[in-house]
Amino acid sequence: MENMNTNLTELLDNGHQVKIIVNATQYELAKDNRFLIPFMVYEHNEIRFGFADKDGNIVIPAKYDKVFDDFHNSDDLVRVGKRFVIDYGTEATPHQYKFFYCGLINSNGEELIPCNKYWELYFADDRKDLLVAKGTLCDKVGWSLIDTFGNVIIPRGKYTYIDLFYNGMARVQLCKRDDDGRVVELNGLINKKGEEIAPLGTGPCSFGWFRNKALLERYTRMYKDFL
Repeated sequence: MENMNTNLTELLDNGHQVKIIVNATQYELAKDNRFLIPFMVYEHNEIRFGFADKDGNIVIPAKYDKVFDDFHNSDDLVRVGKRFVIDYGTEATPHQYKFFYCGLINSNGEELIPCNKYWELYFADDRKDLLVAKGTLCDKVGWSLIDTFGNVIIPRGKYTYIDLFYNGMARVQLCKRDDDGRVVELNGLINKKGEEIAPLGTGPCSFGWFRNKALLERYTRMYKDFL
């Protein structure tokens, strides 16, 4: 739902139920320390999210089903989501499959990554210049690495899993079956260019290994020249 109202007061006057989403200790727009403030609109038993400025002017219309981040500054990027429904089954026994696609917007409301391709998006590190993305229905399994404009650095299917980055490195994992049908996990390390700085192998790295600070420090010393 895109709404043509340009101010929150107009939404209220037109009969919409509107809630301002603020921190627990904040309740006035002018006192909110965010650049844009998210709000919710209830209509036809559905909720949509948008963003307004501190004067209540709607900057980004209420058209998203999920909002994952905040606009603390004008140059922040925010992950959003839209719900999609697939009807299947028969007329006698209809069924629906509901799922979300995630995208990325800037503070002008421009969709840098449209909500039509990725199930999940995670900022790869605190710099927020790269994202780890999970693929879509009827597509290759696994994760991909993309930039904030949607340009693909590592395509889906190359790795089964891509970890978040730490000190410029991320663990990657490829699961495959050996000749006996057993699942073998191959682990390696990549830099932000998507280059393997530690080749895939059956090393001791376990899922979520980046939480092991001692191991991280050792890998950082070994591969610092590649970063």
